[in-house]
Amino acid sequence: MCAKHAAQCAGDRQSARVIEKILRQHEIFGHQRFVAQLSVGPMPHGKVMRAIELLGTEVAPAVRKALGFEAGDRGWGMDFRRAKE
Repeated sequence: MCAKHAAQCAGDRQSARVIEKILRQHEIFGHQRFVAQLSVGPMPHGKVMRAIELLGTEVAPAVRKALGFEAGDRGWGMDFRRAKE
């Protein structure tokens, strides 16, 4: 589940939708940080670790790129303030 206008996003293999949602929320709110809660209820440890991996390898790099960060920048370590104008 990752409805376009909903506040939360849950499910597997939804990286593109998560990226789109973070960017849309940034456009609306101009927020400086993104916080994710990855373990809910009895979610198996392996799935939590996989979600963390996907955030670091797919989601964060795509958001950094969309917000104007260059490769190697440490910005959007889920902090958007250093994005280039």
